Amino acid sequence: MPLPTDHPFHRTLQNLLDATYSPDLHASELVPPPVAYDPTFFPQYHVAPNLLLKTIKPAPWITKKLALLCDASIEEHIQAGNNFSVHGFPEQSEADDEFDRAFHAAEYYNGTIGKRCRFLSAKLVFCPNISPWLSFISPNAPDCPGLYGSFRLESGVTVTGGINAERPSPGVPWIPKRIRKRLADWVLPTIARLDRDIELATWDFFALTDQSINILKKMGPTTGSFQWRTPLTKGFAPKDLPERPADSSIINLFLPQDLENSEMKKPESHSGQPKTSTVTGYDNDHFFTVHKKVVIPPQRGHSRETRYRPDAAHFIQAAWFRSVLDDTTFIIFNCGKYERIGIRHRATQTLFLSDLIDPARTHEYGKIHLGLHLAILKDCIDRVNIPGPYSMDGEASMGPALVTHDKPSPPSSTGSKRRAESVQPEENNRSKRPKITHPKEDKEIFAEEISKREIICLFLRYDTYHSPSPNSFIRIESSCVQRHFQHPFPRPKRKATYTAASYMTVSIHDVEIGRGASGVVYGVHVEVHTQSGEKLAQDMVLKLAMYDGDREKMLQEYSAYQHLARAGVTDGIVPVHGLFEDVETGMLVMLMDDAGKSLMNIYIEEAGERGEDLLGPWGEPIVLSLTTRQRDDFVRALDLIHGAHILHDDIRLENLAIDSQGNSKIIDFDLGVYDPSRPRYYYVREKQNLLTVLDPRSAYDESSPEPGAKSDS
Repeated sequence: MPLPTDHPFHRTLQNLLDATYSPDLHASELVPPPVAYDPTFFPQYHVAPNLLLKTIKPAPWITKKLALLCDASIEEHIQAGNNFSVHGFPEQSEADDEFDRAFHAAEYYNGTIGKRCRFLSAKLVFCPNISPWLSFISPNAPDCPGLYGSFRLESGVTVTGGINAERPSPGVPWIPKRIRKRLADWVLPTIARLDRDIELATWDFFALTDQSINILKKMGPTTGSFQWRTPLTKGFAPKDLPERPADSSIINLFLPQDLENSEMKKPESHSGQPKTSTVTGYDNDHFFTVHKKVVIPPQRGHSRETRYRPDAAHFIQAAWFRSVLDDTTFIIFNCGKYERIGIRHRATQTLFLSDLIDPARTHEYGKIHLGLHLAILKDCIDRVNIPGPYSMDGEASMGPALVTHDKPSPPSSTGSKRRAESVQPEENNRSKRPKITHPKEDKEIFAEEISKREIICLFLRYDTYHSPSPNSFIRIESSCVQRHFQHPFPRPKRKATYTAASYMTVSIHDVEIGRGASGVVYGVHVEVHTQSGEKLAQDMVLKLAMYDGDREKMLQEYSAYQHLARAGVTDGIVPVHGLFEDVETGMLVMLMDDAGKSLMNIYIEEAGERGEDLLGPWGEPIVLSLTTRQRDDFVRALDLIHGAHILHDDIRLENLAIDSQGNSKIIDFDLGVYDPSRPRYYYVREKQNLLTVLDPRSAYDESSPEPGAKSDS
């Protein structure tokens, strides 16, 4: 039952269903085309083996089934006696046919197709009996994409922020109370749960270039298993894998009946956040089986000047990785000239990928994308397991395109899917595991043992991460701990195999705890096996130079610690246990002791307890809990640093810490400079800056005595 031709909304609806791209889309001739970069990076290599992509299969039927879903949903809407208002529906935006960057591809799609599909699909799903057009979902993409939005832009759709709020906020779409009362009971709870997600679907937009066109053309079915890029270290086998989230019952409607019956087995797990482990505490041996000998990959050249050769598999892996993190089902690739729509099937770890779609020449392209938006919403609603018309428990009709004989998964106790990065630290196992403490002599024994280790085998083990194999980092610089410091450092020769006595296992069990100029900071669990067979373990901190530019900064930071070690400066400095380089990628890591809480974190906790901020004369935060001894120790430590001709150059609350024993530590020397010729003025100024940071009140009171008064070096 189509919309009657004399209906006021008929022409508007038909314009959307028949919408296509302009056949005249072209790249700018005035701007050099952006160049493809490798979209794969360190975390992708450590996705759990039961979550990564195994195979790609052709799915030419996807576009037809999406169009059928669109027709069925509109027909159901009309048969239920619902109507379409002609007022307030967004018009097609004027779009430039000239593309410069991936960001322009996203803008073009949202202006010509996406925005109207979002409004209409939200009406059909959430508020069919409501006259006003409401923006329940919005595109999610960075406002200023920068370099990484030039060739490829990671985007998606998400619940419109603030729309579910009880009170309106300036500039934020909102559902008025008179409309909220008319919504079905399941709608607002559903919106609230979906609002926890970063993405409801995964979109990758590309600049319109020859490279992007070739990438989309070469995306297709694999003759064998998909070759997911993982570390090549041999000798470890993962165990105790996380649970795999369930597929929605709706997705089976987009798969061929013969595939559904013969290959699509039900997953053994339920939807919701994957479990991290069945083991209490963080014992690395519980997470993998290790052979007697470990083989690390051959060391490769790590020239940053080598031009990347685009590989379609890399872009598929990157998109699948994002889909795993957000637990989305639909993955879309679009470069303006061509498009592919994919379905991530969790149970078989398969990507069902459509044929190449030409948005300018595909009949009823708009109908396909309205069906896509409907499928995205219904899939997400089904997977959060809220009783309603699309939960498979509801009494409302699903419409012809949604008939299924499958029963739903039982309701999840969490009732929601969440992105791994969005989980707060207190929700993760790291805060639940017992803290490992050692007497001073045990710490010294541990420091001696790890100073002998030539290799770090680095694992990720939290949320969706469960390393199939570890990255192997070979030591390139000595420990800076006294008694173990060597300068110059004789780099170890590579061996054919390594025994447990020559490497240490380092596992990351939580999201990053910080980020600086020289890399990303993680809390890690470190284990070593001694020659006698004893196992020693300690919680430490690992700084990982993951991104471009981090490497040089980390080398500079280690150099500062190296100079301090040569000068015998240890008080107030975090012990650094060496610098290591990944044999496959050239990434650097620096292993160090845990410095504890930064003064900024302490200040935030204090402000939360007081219910108000305590600020100095110029709005500077004041940390009340610092003792006189701790303040004096900070000043004394800076004097020693200056005595070694090191200028920290970044003294602030974030870089001053108190460890678990109450000791003061100055951290993060990524801007530290060794310069014996530096005029005394710079050291005096930095010390005054420290005094101001420690207590702005006394720093501006000239009559106050200077804490820890010492001569300026």
